[in-house]
Amino acid sequence: IFLQKSKFHTDTDSTGAKQLICHYDSGYICDEGEQSADIPGKCVATAHEKTNVADAEQYCKSLGMEIPSVNNGLENKMIRG
Repeated sequence: IFLQKSKFHTDTDSTGAKQLICHYDSGYICDEGEQSADIPGKCVATAHEKTNVADAEQYCKSLGMEIPSVNNGLENKMIRG
């Protein structure tokens, strides 16, 4: 998964805000609850808030992560949970 600002989300609400999702490559070790069941070595953290791209980038960066892009069905399944 690589960073592509226009595709960091899975859902939008009526205001256009996007659900916040972060990811990082872990070398097959993730914090508890972050391991992707679909792609080994990928860790995914989600927040229950909605935000814009700039705020999402800042939040993910503060966690040592980045916002993902979705390039295929498997990656989409991974971030949607």
